[in-house]
Amino acid sequence: MEIGSAYSHSQGGFAVTIIQVNSLQVKVKRDDTEEEYFVSIDEFNEHYVTLI
Repeated sequence: MEIGSAYSHSQGGFAVTIIQVNSLQVKVKRDDTEEEYFVSIDEFNEHYVTLI
């Protein structure tokens, strides 16, 4: 289930789809590679920009 979209400004920049959010982590899927992974809330806030 898609929650929203974001853009990472690390590693040259890439778009992700936000799949899941809990109190400790955000699960994202890279739009270019379809890779799914978790990032900490702190890392997400520091390296990702949420798109509206």
